[in-house]
Amino acid sequence: DGDWGVIIGAALEGAWQAQKHIIPPFSPPSNWFCDRSLDWGSSHPFAINYYCVSNGEQLPDGRIYPTGAVILFHELYGVKTKDNGAPDPNVGVRWSAEQISNEMKLIESAYYSKSGCVVQPGPADLDIFTKQDNHCIYDNFYKNGIDWTKAQKGPGSRATGLHLLIELLSQEPPLFYVTSNCLNWLRTVPSLVRDKNNWEVVEKKGEDHAYDSTRYRLLANAPFVPNQNRRFWK
Repeated sequence: DGDWGVIIGAALEGAWQAQKHIIPPFSPPSNWFCDRSLDWGSSHPFAINYYCVSNGEQLPDGRIYPTGAVILFHELYGVKTKDNGAPDPNVGVRWSAEQISNEMKLIESAYYSKSGCVVQPGPADLDIFTKQDNHCIYDNFYKNGIDWTKAQKGPGSRATGLHLLIELLSQEPPLFYVTSNCLNWLRTVPSLVRDKNNWEVVEKKGEDHAYDSTRYRLLANAPFVPNQNRRFWK
C-alpha cells in the first residue's frame, strides 16, 4: 500500500498528490474566466497551458470545485515523438509562431463551440518579445490572431512561482487541479527536482517547460471575472 511514485528531492514533494489533483477532462462554462500561458521553445519544447478559474458553480456532470480554484484543462506541448509515438524528452518540434497559432485557434474554437468558453490572452515567455532587426516572435503570433501579455520574470520570480504552486496544491480542498488529458504536464512537472545549490527553485536541467508555463500564469495574478469579451481572433 506504499506510494511507489515518490521522487526523492521532488520540487512538489509533500504537496502533489495525483489522486487528489488529477481530475477528468471537461469544457469550462462560458462564465468562467479562461486564459493561457506560454513557455517558448524551438529546439526545446514549447509549452502552452490553458486554464480556467472556478466560480464555485456546479458543473453539468455534478462536480464542484472551490471558488477561485485554478484548473489546467488543456495543453499544447511541442515535443518531438519517437517512432513508437512516445515523447523524445526535451526535444522540440521547431514549429513557427504561425504553425503554433493555427493549432491554438483550432483548440480554442473547439472549446468555444462546446461550451462558449472564450480564452483570454495570458502571460508568455519574455523571449518572444525580444526584438531583433525591429522584429520579434510576438509579432508573428499577433498577426496570426494570437495575443499575449508579458510574463513576470524578475528577481525572485522562480522561487515565488514554486511557492505559489505548492501553496495552491496544499490547500484543503486544493486550489489547483490538472485534467488527465494534460499528459506532458503530468509526465514532466511532478518529477522535477529542486536545485541542489538553491533549494527554493526548480533545477533547470530538467524538462521544465510545462512547469515554467504554469509558473508564469500563477505569477500573473489573472483577475477572476466573468468571461464576456469576444475572441481576439475571428
